[in-house]
Amino acid sequence: CCPSLGADVNPDADFVYDYETLRLGGLIFAGVLVFLSFILLAGKSTVPSYFVYVCILCLYKILRAFQLRGKE
Repeated sequence: CCPSLGADVNPDADFVYDYETLRLGGLIFAGVLVFLSFILLAGKSTVPSYFVYVCILCLYKILRAFQLRGKE
């Protein structure tokens, strides 16, 4: 089932699922999405617009880092 749980992994396989990275990336993405949703729902009067742009830029950099990490 899961390579991280000690199951046999075929090193000659074309693709091996990395469930730990997938799970961690999904949790980070969901957390940032909830955080950004809260900021956007709070309204522009309480949060400066540049702060929202910085959060979106940070999310992009995190997702890009996971994407590049998977290609190694």
